[in-house]
Amino acid sequence: MAKGEVMLAVWRLALMFVVVLSAGVRAHPLAPESACVEPERPPRTDIERWNRFVDDVDVFRQCIAEFAETEHEAAEAHRRASEQATERWNRFVRDHLNVPKDFPHRSEGTSGARASP
Repeated sequence: MAKGEVMLAVWRLALMFVVVLSAGVRAHPLAPESACVEPERPPRTDIERWNRFVDDVDVFRQCIAEFAETEHEAAEAHRRASEQATERWNRFVRDHLNVPKDFPHRSEGTSGARASP
């Protein structure tokens, strides 16, 4: 098999891989937004409202931290799923396609006849 034909076969496989992966990307919903509510800062002259604000800041911080942790866990799960899909594809190519051995090609000096293995 000529070097150009091998490269063409590899590019075709790569293109199929990208198409398969991009189909999955469209299936994801929009990224969620945090439901955490920012506290409104009062004037420092109102001590009672200021103390409530400080408490609300802690609640807001905790809410954001929990949201961020949940999103990091979801991102990690997506990363693992992506890696598993890539490994599955690579295993399929290695085990079932025997690239470039299984691809038909023209032998030098023939008029398109398939070479024997």
